[in-house]
Amino acid sequence: GVSAWRDRKACNNNSIGVELEGAEGVAFEPLQYLRLATILRTLQQRLPFLCDDHVVGHQEIAPGRKWDPGTGFEWDRFADVLYRTGPHPYWQPVW
Repeated sequence: GVSAWRDRKACNNNSIGVELEGAEGVAFEPLQYLRLATILRTLQQRLPFLCDDHVVGHQEIAPGRKWDPGTGFEWDRFADVLYRTGPHPYWQPVW
């Protein structure tokens, strides 16, 4: 379908989709946030260019056409869980 993000069109051609089971307005389970964070860190081990800020909802790339993950997904909570799993595997500390 029609999609765009950061001046790229046809996002299905250059993205990885991860689906979470849920329903609109229903909170996601803590384990879902943990598994999603684990998936992202695993992908980053193989794709070092995949930055944390490249993780977006379907509604960001196809506004008006897609709504997921919806209002039940807490992005701040996901960020907290993600950073507790450790930093991006290829980030180097800057002292």
